[in-house]
Amino acid sequence: MYTIALCDDEKMAMDHVIAAVQRILDKNDIKFELTCFNNGFDLIKNLQEGCYYDLIMLDIMMPEINGIDLTRHIKENCETSRVILVSSSTDYVFRGYDVGVDNYLVKPLDEKRTEEVLLKNYKKCRESSFFHLKVGDTMVKIYYHDVEYIESFRKKLTYHVAGKAYEVYGKLDDFCQEMPPEDFCRCHKSYVVNLDKVTKIKRYSFTTASGKTVPISKACYPDSQDRFLAFLKG
Repeated sequence: MYTIALCDDEKMAMDHVIAAVQRILDKNDIKFELTCFNNGFDLIKNLQEGCYYDLIMLDIMMPEINGIDLTRHIKENCETSRVILVSSSTDYVFRGYDVGVDNYLVKPLDEKRTEEVLLKNYKKCRESSFFHLKVGDTMVKIYYHDVEYIESFRKKLTYHVAGKAYEVYGKLDDFCQEMPPEDFCRCHKSYVVNLDKVTKIKRYSFTTASGKTVPISKACYPDSQDRFLAFLKG
């Protein structure tokens, strides 16, 4: 799920941005969750309470705390969140990049440019997304893009990651609820594969870049084939 926060003190302007974001992400079949704030301090409080957003879109001219200072705070405390400034003026472009903003959009939003920026940031988010796996007494940080495939056997999951195998107790269904759906395919009741690691498909199996064979059940084969071909097309 792509999580986005939007902060703007003008409701009409916010509604236009919301509509554009929804239209673009729906068009590209990206599942997302959008949370809105009408002032920067509410957003800061929300972040301090432990909420996290992959992307934060900020107006610049807001009372109490402006988008430039808000960006500075976010970049100092939420390093992996990406920030887009959205303003009717280009006067703050250089100040924005000085404090670490990732992109700058000008109101009224140009649909093509906005789509380009949103998809670019979505791709960056996917590349940097990770999860933690408790292996014995150790917490291991694993990037989704490093996962080759996961197999389930007798209440245990084996994560095949960058040439290593991590075995833990768990349910494959739980991983499926959290994984980036565009990148992973449930090809069998006991297997999930990272489509980016697949080099070929034949009847009832995937072959990964490391030469491993991942089975595809008969019931899952049509969808698995369609998913892989769609992934190749981008």
